Formats: sequence, C-alpha cells, structure tokens
Amino acid sequence: MNEIKTMQYLLSETGAAEANGYSKLPHIIFDKDYCRIPRIKLNERDSYYISNNEVGFYISVLNYGVNTYASVALIDFLDGNIYSCNVLKPLTFGQEYMPTRSDSGSVSYADSRVSINFSCTSIKRYIKCDFVNFCQDKNLFANLTLEQKFADSLNAATPASDTHESYFYLSRFLPELSVTGTIRFGGQEYSFDNTNANGYLNWQRYGSPDKKFATTLFCDTQINRKPFSLLLSSPGQENENSFFYNGTMFKLEKAQFVGNENFLNRPFRISTTGRMVDLVFRPKIRNGHLMSVDCDKRTMVFGNISGKLRHEETGRLEIINLPAHLEFYFV
Repeated sequence: MNEIKTMQYLLSETGAAEANGYSKLPHIIFDKDYCRIPRIKLNERDSYYISNNEVGFYISVLNYGVNTYASVALIDFLDGNIYSCNVLKPLTFGQEYMPTRSDSGSVSYADSRVSINFSCTSIKRYIKCDFVNFCQDKNLFANLTLEQKFADSLNAATPASDTHESYFYLSRFLPELSVTGTIRFGGQEYSFDNTNANGYLNWQRYGSPDKKFATTLFCDTQINRKPFSLLLSSPGQENENSFFYNGTMFKLEKAQFVGNENFLNRPFRISTTGRMVDLVFRPKIRNGHLMSVDCDKRTMVFGNISGKLRHEETGRLEIINLPAHLEFYFV
C-alpha cells in the first residue's frame, strides 16, 4: 500500500494517471483541464450522507457522462419509509455544477424543481436544498452545517486501465462530521445538533474504458463512545479500504464481498486479507420490504453490521449491530 505524503497531481500535463495510492490528507489534486478522458466516460460525483437513530438523509450531484443528476433521499428508520427523487438534466456535457479543481470551488445545481448548493470553508461545509414537489406532492427543504472534527480523511487514487493511461478512479471519504441544522419535509421537521447525528462526504472523479460492477460498505457511527467509521470496497478499489477510530485513519487490505447481488434482502459476508475484518451485513426489512433506494446511478441498501475488526494499533474492536449501508454501482 503506497501512502502519498506530499502534494501530487493525479494527472500529468499529457493526461496520464500518475498517482496510485492513498493519503490521509487531500494531497491528490485533480485538475479537469488535464483530463483526457472522453466526456461521455468521465463521471464527477459529490454526495453527503447524514444520519441519527431516527432518520437518514442522502444528497448528491452527479455529472455522469454527458448528463447531470440531482438525487435526494430521506430515510425514516422508525417507520421504514423511504422518500426519494432523482432529477435528470440531459446533455449538460459536464460544463456546469462541478469545480474544475478538487481543492477549490463549490457545487451548485438548479432547475425548475430543485436547487442544491454545497459550499465549504477550511473546516465547515454547508448544504442547502430546496426541492419543490419532492415526493408525494410535498416539498423538501434542508439547511445543514457540517464541521470537520479531525484532520484525517481517506483520499485514494487508482489507475482504471492497464492499456489506457488516461483512465483513473479518485475518491475522497471525509467521515465523522458533526451536523447541525434542519430538514423539513411536508409537515415534518427533523433537527440535528452536534450530539445526535453523524455525517460524511463521499467524493468521486472517475472514468474507465469498460464499466465494472462495484460494491462499497459505509459505516459512520460510534464504538465505545468514540467516533468510528468504515469504508470497504470491492477489488479494484482497494486503495479506499480503511477505518477511522477516534479521529485517526487506519488502512486495511483488499476486501471480499460474499453475497448475491440479485437477492439484496439476504446477508453479505465481508472480510479482508488476513481476516483483519470479518463482518456480516444484514439488510433491514421493514413492513415486509427491503429498506433500499436508487440514487445517482447506484442502489443503496440499509442494514446493520456485526463481527470483528483487528488492528495492531487499536486492538480488537467488537462490532455489534452497527448501522451501515451497502452501495452497488458501476465504475
């Protein structure tokens, strides 16, 4: 595993993907002006997920080839209902919404129904969303502030092709964000403060000559009253595999997912090389239905994980029925 400890551009001036490894700080810089991937194969995605014991909130803006998607989902863990909407703006050709560089700029999307804005300062991030007729003829409004409590994040770069040097996969996972603010949907209001919610940013820029199916596990919660987050991805994206405990990031080896993507209501077994991680993900079934939602070209399945995680610096961590979700998608 190659740790990148100094600033490095992902792409050379000729567009070749040069960075391959991970960093605990956002040292890997993406500059779209150097990118030589055909627009139809380049994807740019910014997403946030916020949750507490009662509700989850997912919001994203995705430039997928030549089209742009805005996706919002509200997940009620108490009654099992999920409200969601995906809006497509065709033929944008990636000319709007996303900043040119990964280290600067904000994300803004607007059409006749929805406006979304992601902005940030050095340690704070702001989410604003106005969604007319979001779901069931009800409007949705969100105004949230997320604050970074710890310096570490996961920043991973991997070449996406052995024969085409311009293709790459770049991601950033910034977990353990404190959340304050309000979400209103219809007549219901959900309030978040620093004591009752977690949030994370998942940011991706990627393109490959041939689409490959991928699976990723996300968990952002607490163990022993200390912040704990876990990110595990299927082979090909192993530079992402890591966990965070009390603000410090620890790298993990290649992960294996054993389950059936055609039967998402069944458990998945997840383990890493050397059995440092050995988990079972069990999906939530509420009112006879699987708690899942399709957002921005991926399927999210909500559930819980149990098992063990061992690392020489943290010792053994018992993972007992922690909230988590799986994402299934193509890269």
